[in-house]
Amino acid sequence: MELEKGDNHGMNCFFSCVLLLDENLLSFSWALKGFRGFMNEKAPQTILTYQNVWLKEAIAIEMPEIRHAFCIWDIVAKSSDWLYVLLGQCYDE
Repeated sequence: MELEKGDNHGMNCFFSCVLLLDENLLSFSWALKGFRGFMNEKAPQTILTYQNVWLKEAIAIEMPEIRHAFCIWDIVAKSSDWLYVLLGQCYDE
């Protein structure tokens, strides 16, 4: 999980990183609690993440006051797989 913070010039910058053995609700909650701990309990205003149901749930529990959105790159990358499943092999060449 990566968290980014914008600088004063509207640019994103890498802010924190954690390596998790398992991507589940407990692991994401632990990571978010740790993040808030070293940020003196101050949460970011907005967080962009990849699509993960457990991460979404952990953010809703641990940081309910922030805006959460999915990263467009993740959505676009998965859209071709989703369209293939939806449309089937009739459009496969």
